[in-house]
Amino acid sequence: MTEQSLNVYVPISPALTTSIDKACSNSTCMTCRSLGSRDMVDSFRVQVASAKALLTDDILRDIFLHLDPRCKTRSDLARLARVCKFFSEPALDLLWKDLSDVFLLLRILPSFVDSDGQKFLNGPITQDAWSRFQYYARRVRSLVVRPTNLDPSVFPQLAHHATRKPLCPSLVSLEWRQDPPMDQGLFAFLGESLRSLSISLFGLNHNNVNHANNAIKGVLYILRSCAPRLQDLTLDYHGPCLELLPIAHLHALQKLCVRSCVFPVSTTQLFHSCAGMSNLRELSITLGTTNDPVISFGTAFPALEVLDVTGRTSDVTHLLSAMSSSPLHSVMICEFNPVEWRGLETCCAALGIHFSASLTIVRLVSDVDDSNIGPLQVLQTLQPLLQLQRMKSFELSITDALVSMLDQDISAMAKAWPEIENLTLNCDFAPQSPPSIYSLAAFAHHCPNLGKLHFTSLTSTKHPPSEFMTIKALSHPLRQLTFWFDYGFAGSPMEIAGFIDHIFPDVEVLGYAAWEEVSDALVLLKRARRAERDRVIGTSA
Repeated sequence: MTEQSLNVYVPISPALTTSIDKACSNSTCMTCRSLGSRDMVDSFRVQVASAKALLTDDILRDIFLHLDPRCKTRSDLARLARVCKFFSEPALDLLWKDLSDVFLLLRILPSFVDSDGQKFLNGPITQDAWSRFQYYARRVRSLVVRPTNLDPSVFPQLAHHATRKPLCPSLVSLEWRQDPPMDQGLFAFLGESLRSLSISLFGLNHNNVNHANNAIKGVLYILRSCAPRLQDLTLDYHGPCLELLPIAHLHALQKLCVRSCVFPVSTTQLFHSCAGMSNLRELSITLGTTNDPVISFGTAFPALEVLDVTGRTSDVTHLLSAMSSSPLHSVMICEFNPVEWRGLETCCAALGIHFSASLTIVRLVSDVDDSNIGPLQVLQTLQPLLQLQRMKSFELSITDALVSMLDQDISAMAKAWPEIENLTLNCDFAPQSPPSIYSLAAFAHHCPNLGKLHFTSLTSTKHPPSEFMTIKALSHPLRQLTFWFDYGFAGSPMEIAGFIDHIFPDVEVLGYAAWEEVSDALVLLKRARRAERDRVIGTSA
C-alpha cells in the first residue's frame, strides 16, 4: 500500500474499525508492516479514530447542534439526514425538534389539502401515511399551533388514529394560539411529556366569550390527568374572569402566568386557587378588585421566588403580606392609577419588612398620568427598600409625572445598595431639583459591582463643583452608562467626559445629542491614555 493510496477516501464501517483496532494492537502485525513507516501507521490510526467518532450517536448530536434550524436553514440538516443511516436519526431529531408551525407536520399526510386558505383532510389516512406521520411526529419537542382556517375535524381524526395517545408523544412545549371559537383539538397534544403550555385567545366578543370560557375551563380540568407533569402554564385570555380553581390540582406546576387586561383575577380567587401550591416558584398575574372581604390564608405561596403583578397597590400589599414566608428574590409591580402612587409606599414597606433577607431584584412601573400631581417625592416612597442590602438590580419607571430627586438621594441609594449591579431611573426629574452628573461619584465609591447605569437624563453645570475636583482617580468596572435625553445639559462635553473617565475608566456612554459628544470625547481620552501607557512601557523597556 502506497502513501498516495492512504489519501483515497474509503467508507469505514463499524466492523472494519473493530478489525483494524485488533490488528493494530500489535506493532509487528502484517497491516502495520504493509503500511511502511511508523508515521504512516499513526496517520492511519487517526483516520480510523475519526471515523469511529462519527459513528457515535452522542458525538454526532453535539456536532449537529451547531446547525440548529432556528438559526440556520433547515436544508443543512436535511442534507445530513440523507448522508447515511448513522447521520439520519440525530439529524432528523434536530430538524424536527422545534416546529414554529404545525402545518409543517400536517403536510406530511398525502390527504392534507391547503386550498384557497382552507385546510382539511381530503379522504382517509392510510396505514402507510400514518406510519410516516408518526416517524416524524415522535421527534417534535416544541410546537406552535395556530389552527387558522383549519377544519376542526382534522385533529380529532388524527387523535382517533393515535388511539388515545398524544400526536407528538415526546412533546415538551406547546404554544396554542387561536381565535374563538376554541375547539378541542388541543386535547390531541396533551401527554405526560408536556412541561410547558401556553394558550392565547383573542378576538373575544359577547357572542363567543361564554363558549371560549367553558373551553378554557375544560382544558384546566383535564390537565391534571392528561399532563400531570406540567410545570409552566400561561393563559393569555382577554375575556371574563377565569375560574382558576382547577389549577390548584396541578401539583407539579412551577410557573404560572395569567394575562387578562380586561377582566383581571380577583385577589380572593387567586388565594383560593393558588396560594397553597407548594412548588409554584414564578407567578405573573393581573389583579382585580372585588368587594369580597380580605381573607387570611396563613402561609401563602411557600415556594414563590419571582412575582410579576399588576393591580391596585392595596391588593398587591395584601398579597405581599400574605406570602411573608416566601423566598422571594425578584418582584415587579405595575400600577396605572394616579391615585395609587401614594399607596406604592405601603407596597415598598411590605417588601422591606418581609423580604429584606431574600429580595435582590425590584422593578417598579407607574403610569401616573395626572398633571395635577406635584413632583413625586420618590425617596420617601422608596425609603423602606433601602433596607434591602442585597439589592442587585433596581428599576423605577414613572411616566407622565415629575419626580423630585436630589444628589443626596442618589448618594443614599448608592450607600444602601453596595451589591447593586444594574440601576435604572426612567423618570423625568423636576427642574427645581434635578440630580447632577456629579452624583455618580457615590456609585463609584460605594458600589464596586455596578455594571450598568441608566438615566432619563442628568443635569450638568459649566464647571464641576469644587468638591469633585479633588476626587482620586478610580478603577471602577462600570461598563455602560445610558442617557435617553439631554435636557439640563450645560457643561463642556470634554470636561464632563473627563469627570466620567476619572471615576469610570472603562465605561461606554450611550445617549443622544449632547451625550453623543460626551461619548466621542471619552473615546479620545481613552485613546490618549492608551498611547501614554504604551509610551511609558516602551521607555522602561
